Amino acid sequence: MHIVVVTGYYYPYMVPPAGCAKHYLVELAKENEVEVICPPSNIHYTKTTVQDGIKINYINSIPNRFLSLIKTNQEEHRNEWITKQMFNVYRGLRYLKSFISKEPYETSLVRPYVEGLSKIHAANPIDVIISVSFNFYTHASVLKFKKFHPKVKWITYTTDPLAYNEVNIIEKRKMAHAIAVEQDVYSTCDYCITTEEMSQNLLYDYHISPDKVLTLPFLLLDKPLNVASGTNSRPLVVYAGYLYYEIRNPRTMLEVFSRVKDADLQLHVAGDRFIRQMLGQEYPSNIHIDGLVSRDKYIELLGRADVLINMCNTVKLQAPSKLTELISTGKPIINFYYNKDSGYRMIERYPLGLNISNSMDYDEASNNVSSFISRNLHKRISYEEVQVLYPDHLLEIQMIKVKEMLENLSFASS
Repeated sequence: MHIVVVTGYYYPYMVPPAGCAKHYLVELAKENEVEVICPPSNIHYTKTTVQDGIKINYINSIPNRFLSLIKTNQEEHRNEWITKQMFNVYRGLRYLKSFISKEPYETSLVRPYVEGLSKIHAANPIDVIISVSFNFYTHASVLKFKKFHPKVKWITYTTDPLAYNEVNIIEKRKMAHAIAVEQDVYSTCDYCITTEEMSQNLLYDYHISPDKVLTLPFLLLDKPLNVASGTNSRPLVVYAGYLYYEIRNPRTMLEVFSRVKDADLQLHVAGDRFIRQMLGQEYPSNIHIDGLVSRDKYIELLGRADVLINMCNTVKLQAPSKLTELISTGKPIINFYYNKDSGYRMIERYPLGLNISNSMDYDEASNNVSSFISRNLHKRISYEEVQVLYPDHLLEIQMIKVKEMLENLSFASS
């Protein structure tokens, strides 16, 4: 089977939804011909390449070429002042375009995606297209291509909503169009793969048949993280990731650990300007705040930590995928939550987990956290126990469902 995957950035920089989908694609590539179409994220990577048995094709547009140059300069710390001005110009032009365009998503890559798909299809007929969103322009591109090639089967993989997005809120004047185009996407595609949170959006807001929706919870790692037990003189609690003032606010966590004097909190974070203002305040000496770290450094942090922290979102349709990675370590985890979402439910089942509501009284929360740390310090559950606890989050189990879906599509084509 010839499968072509339409994503945002895939290589060398990968957007989170593509990272979630990659595990399935690598497995599919063992038995199928799998290709990816994506925009370049680095000016040094623009030629077709092969990674993990998957052929990666790059498409481009003038705005994307400009943005990839900015990102490359930022990564290589080149021409920093000029790069900052270039980024301001890019943001300004994009802001102006948003007033002119009626579309509720970026459109500059839609035509290049369609042209890329058409070129591949002409050379080697495509059996199935998988569009990975967010960003939503991937779905919009395949919707356009599908209308010229209705026999090509189409699967959407969606981790973030468009019209009902509580983070990137659609302007009122564009809302009706956003709902209509999202409805068109889900109604036209052959199958919808989505997260636990998003499945409710598809079933009840867009009235998509349950037979057409495949819900795949975020995956556990396919093998345990190679992390050692912490050997700290005081309990070390670690959180690393991006923070948002409106949807992933660390205030409760900071207030709690300001009161938990017998443990050290180490943060490796970045955030919007409101978060930066919050983190710039003075905190007790047991709270240490640093910037984001590389993947290798992040794994090292997980190894050094005695206790890990997960931060859930305020929004109801989006849940962070990082929690499954934390659970794969088998270490104690404190989850700060707003809604009793999939993250909350996973921690409820986790023997070394503690859910703390962000609306809880700070003194009560700090007492719960302090007691939890003292009870579970240096405890750890095996990866085999984790697998038993969360069978629905295992790749081998989910791939059975994915392959069954592809077989149904293949049977329908014959």
